[in-house]
Amino acid sequence: KNAGLLAAISVSVVCGIAATWCMLLMLDTTRYLRRQGKVVTCVGDVAEIACGRFGRFAVDAAIVISQLGFCTAYCVFVAENLQAIIFEVSGGMPHPAGVVSDGSQQLCKLPGIFADKRLVYYIIAAVMPTIAPFTWIRQIRYFACTNAVATTLVVLTLIYMLCSFTSQLAERNFTAAPSVKMFELRGTLVYFGTAMYAFEGIGFLLPLERSMADPDKLNLVVCWTMSGACLLQVIFAGSAYLLYGAGTASIVTISLGSGGMLGGMAAVELVQLAWVVEVLLTLPLQLFPAVQILEPLFFPRGTFRRRHSGQKWRKNIVRCGLLLLCMLVATCGYSSVDNLIALIGALGCVPLAVVFPPLFHCVLVARCNGPGDAEMGPPVPRGLTGLLEHPVPHLPMATLP
Repeated sequence: KNAGLLAAISVSVVCGIAATWCMLLMLDTTRYLRRQGKVVTCVGDVAEIACGRFGRFAVDAAIVISQLGFCTAYCVFVAENLQAIIFEVSGGMPHPAGVVSDGSQQLCKLPGIFADKRLVYYIIAAVMPTIAPFTWIRQIRYFACTNAVATTLVVLTLIYMLCSFTSQLAERNFTAAPSVKMFELRGTLVYFGTAMYAFEGIGFLLPLERSMADPDKLNLVVCWTMSGACLLQVIFAGSAYLLYGAGTASIVTISLGSGGMLGGMAAVELVQLAWVVEVLLTLPLQLFPAVQILEPLFFPRGTFRRRHSGQKWRKNIVRCGLLLLCMLVATCGYSSVDNLIALIGALGCVPLAVVFPPLFHCVLVARCNGPGDAEMGPPVPRGLTGLLEHPVPHLPMATLP
């Protein structure tokens, strides 16, 4: 909505291609290091080999920012959807503080804070602490069940929303809403951060490779998965914007209450509730990588892995503190969800997705194999432009050496 239809689609495609390219560069760098006898299990290992301890610190900082940012956005998402359900069930919109109704709009019938637009803050404070015990889980394999449930909910609700969008657009002969814009410069610049928020996934690349029966097929998996994600984002977001125009909410499930959805308001509220459940189920998993990095910093060197109940409860307190931090940031950033997401994408996701992979490939692979190694220049500027300068090795469709 803020960037315009054509601008947003173009940026999404460009960012999707760039993120895919950089994932392939990271895989090539990792395999090169393993051929040299190096032990590589995560992006931080690659960073330390390429740029020393500062490289690992930079990667860890970006992971922490991005993962805590995801959890912060989740807090806002849950609160916004629960608030929408409450207002929809009560038969109207919230009563803005200090504003007297002129009778042109039905107001929320609930009393007190439930009819207050600040209700979203109270929901964050009341709901998010309930998932704190789930953040105490220390083995990622225990998230398999909740992740499967969340994935099922996402797939089913996306199918429903796409069918509803298509049905409503068909009734209008696929005519766009009058307020649809094609390009907005200021919004386009902000949308770059939002797009990278959607496509960053470098941290899961190497763990996924270790879990595959045939790791050599990961290049193909990455290309197909990222292509599908990009296509789905363009179709889904484009359909919603064509349907709602300027009325498209930053969290699109909020716009479903405008009417016209298949199944009526009951189906809309069920979809919103399903997304709330999905986010609550996956938030502890999103917090997990940041916890793994930050938790040892709160313990004296050499004592972190000691096993006793006092130590375990100290770790639990650290995890609760990180969740509380996300809640506080979500409360402060609620007034501008678009800017919050773009900021998270710019500070955390952009370095992980499109800066570090070409930098490490340049320092470790291209510098060793390229013909003009001596004239390559400083590694950081080279890394920032490496995306444009390095070919992607081992593309799935290129089978010849």
